[in-house]
Amino acid sequence: MTDPSDDTAGAIIEVQDGIVHLTKINEYVPGEVKKKKSRSAFSRFCLPFARCCESRKTDVSIVNHLDHKQETLEAYVMKSVSVDQLESWLEKKVETYRKKTRETHDASIITQGESSTEFFQNLEKQLQQQNIDEHSTVLIFARYIQRAVATDAFRIFKIVSDDSDSSVNCFVMDSLNLLTGGKFVNTDDDIVALVRNVANTQKSIRLSKNTDLAFPKIPTNSLREFGLENVEDANYLLYQPLLNSGNTIYVIEMWRIREAYDDKDVQICANIVAALHYIKLFSMKQKESNMSDLLLNVVQAIFRKMVSLDELIKNILKSAQLLVNAERASLFLIDNDNSELVSTVFDLKFDHGQERNLTQPIRMSINQGIAGHVALTGETLNITDAYADKRFNSEVDKATKYKTKSILCMPIKVREKIIGVVEMVNKINNFDFNREDEVAFEKFSIFFGLALYNAKLYDKIKRNEQRFKVALEMLCYHNTCKDQEVKEVQETQNDNWTTFNDFYLDPYEFDHLQKCKAVITMFDDLFGLSSFDSMTVTKFILTVKKNYRTVPYHNFDHGWSVAHAMYVILKNDHEQRFNYNMDGLNIFSKLSSNDYKEILQYMKQCILATDLSAFPNNLSKLNKIVNQNSENQSFNWDIPSNRSLVMDLSMTAADLSASAKPWDIQNKTVKVIFEEFYGQGDKEREAGQTPMPMMDRNKPKQQCVSQVEFFDHICIPCFSMLYKIFPNTKPMYDMALKNFDRWQSMCR
Repeated sequence: MTDPSDDTAGAIIEVQDGIVHLTKINEYVPGEVKKKKSRSAFSRFCLPFARCCESRKTDVSIVNHLDHKQETLEAYVMKSVSVDQLESWLEKKVETYRKKTRETHDASIITQGESSTEFFQNLEKQLQQQNIDEHSTVLIFARYIQRAVATDAFRIFKIVSDDSDSSVNCFVMDSLNLLTGGKFVNTDDDIVALVRNVANTQKSIRLSKNTDLAFPKIPTNSLREFGLENVEDANYLLYQPLLNSGNTIYVIEMWRIREAYDDKDVQICANIVAALHYIKLFSMKQKESNMSDLLLNVVQAIFRKMVSLDELIKNILKSAQLLVNAERASLFLIDNDNSELVSTVFDLKFDHGQERNLTQPIRMSINQGIAGHVALTGETLNITDAYADKRFNSEVDKATKYKTKSILCMPIKVREKIIGVVEMVNKINNFDFNREDEVAFEKFSIFFGLALYNAKLYDKIKRNEQRFKVALEMLCYHNTCKDQEVKEVQETQNDNWTTFNDFYLDPYEFDHLQKCKAVITMFDDLFGLSSFDSMTVTKFILTVKKNYRTVPYHNFDHGWSVAHAMYVILKNDHEQRFNYNMDGLNIFSKLSSNDYKEILQYMKQCILATDLSAFPNNLSKLNKIVNQNSENQSFNWDIPSNRSLVMDLSMTAADLSASAKPWDIQNKTVKVIFEEFYGQGDKEREAGQTPMPMMDRNKPKQQCVSQVEFFDHICIPCFSMLYKIFPNTKPMYDMALKNFDRWQSMCR
């Protein structure tokens, strides 16, 4: 405050040549100093300080100056400051003192503007965060105590009780980062003794470096993590036990520098510990509620979402991961017949949708690995260091570039029989799985077992339904055609038909009746009907046509195309290296018993040869044979296995003959094929599964991509090898190359 009559009111104060200059604000010009005599008390007060600045004595602060010249300050206050202003200053001074006192000695105000109710509400909110574990809970709690009693630094000791050793071990968490796990470390005996004493007596202990001989060595590195520089000035200690169910589970070690802990500090800690007890009770109820929700989800998965065994396993594993906060999870079912563990859901990640999609189940011996040990013994394994356990197989980590640290592996039982093993890997936040996780999952595993049992039963029922459908189809296969149909085929004329000895024949030019007549014509051309019963041949062809499925591609039309392609291949084998028994249609009554058995064997082989999964192996064998005989420029047909491989190759080529047709026929066939693929994909999507890209009608661009891959890996190698063995099949190879180029250009 200034006196209105004082000539310093509303003035700019400057110092020049040791003289104080005052300039009215409305007269002030930057850089211009107007000298005036300063006779006021304020100018006399400022003059010594101005001279200090002038003499560059920077070590003398304003506070120091006023401390030494309080009579000057008093004279100024007495003359120039009003009573009201002094009262206002006094009130602020008293409030500041009271506030500072409350911050140090009273937990009712922990932070500015925070009441004790708000303090515990905030603590409760943090402790109820999702995925928070025991260590993080204690660390949060320690931080709140630190704020409440003005602690400069703290450490946390975990009390571990070992059944084989009655002594108490200490677990030190030196890091303040919630995402960093603690570790066992060697500590000084004096600290261990203090912690043991607090844990056993369950009472707080206060220590002073100046008065207590038991004062421990100062943990320099730990205290510096709290930003303390003069750690040797840490003179005071308070040890506070944390109890659970009557046992000490943690001890908090709290350090102060300037002020000793008193009874109020101990009482504040005791009150917070008591509050923690009720918060933990609430937390337990909350976890029980979460467990109920998880179990409800499992029950719903069993009775409402029973789509497939694999989908059910995924849903249950996701719930189990949430229960114990695991990063990854796998389930292994026990195959007792083969003494193996089988997994169809492996390496399920916490951020769901990133699980490994297995084209084939993973199988491993039940006598190997951690999962195998649990499957054989029924023992739960909680492993804190996977690589330190000799049973751990690190090959999966090498393949996935993932680091396994901790493992919780438990058996799944139904009626005391182990049916599977669940393996949880790496607890979130880098902590280890604890006993609480084990207990929670043991409860959960009961429902898990029931779910798996019901799912396997459901899966068995579905498989039986499929077998029943196949059985019905097999019964339908024995349905014979009508006599009228036989008569129509026999009366059909084919005088105007073009020759069937054409690799590029368009199968879409003929109807079913004409195709049946064409089969008889091709059959007679190759083998002659004199050795067979004409009526039986006709009935056989019509019966086969009748029992084909009504699907877009793999129907009677495709079967006819394969038979025609095989006819052209045999027709162009002028050396007739195949005998008639090696054709798959010769199952008629006029043949001898030996011929009949031989033909049945050839039929089986030809049918299996259309399975493309067998093609790479057959092609590899043929490549080896052809390369070995390249110098002699001949293929040894006298070796039965060679003839068998060529027959398989011929059947594969006939099955793929649509890819060796002119482009308009090839393109039309591909559209029909994909319509069948899309139908399969639609069914898989309805069942809750994700169809392969080429079976997904929402991804039409996959048609071109899949055809390029199909030609590159299957068609071209097949027709190339066929051309090497049967040079007269060159038209098939040439057209396949043209179609391959066409598909490639479409994908560019």
